[in-house]
Amino acid sequence: MHGSRFVFLSLPEFDEAGELTRSSLTWMLISPNNRRLGQAGSPFDTVHECRAAVFRLREGHDRAYPAAVSVDERGHWAWRVDLDGRTVAVSSRSYLRQQECDYNLRRFLEAIPAAGVTEEIRYVRGAQRHVSFGVHGS
Repeated sequence: MHGSRFVFLSLPEFDEAGELTRSSLTWMLISPNNRRLGQAGSPFDTVHECRAAVFRLREGHDRAYPAAVSVDERGHWAWRVDLDGRTVAVSSRSYLRQQECDYNLRRFLEAIPAAGVTEEIRYVRGAQRHVSFGVHGS
């Protein structure tokens, strides 16, 4: 079993006709048991930008703070983490209870400093959805 690690994903983007228009990159923090702990707050245009964002988060993890724990229109909870005034991470999913959301946010924050960083990029066939708070930083 591996420890927590950052993985990189290439996400296809399609127009209304279903034609591939471009691909963006994102990172995801994965737990030792392969569960998604959190993901980038916004997509990146290049591998270099995406990897640099991970290293900034690892280096500045002591300054990262939960900027919001919010409820969506369905009553589900989600979290967001800011670093130096920018949204750097969001929850990978929503939660039915605030307690679950808080617990998973803590797990994400605790995993950051020791998490490994993979070299490969995984290609995702379908479009990846991000939890949205209406504010995106890079």
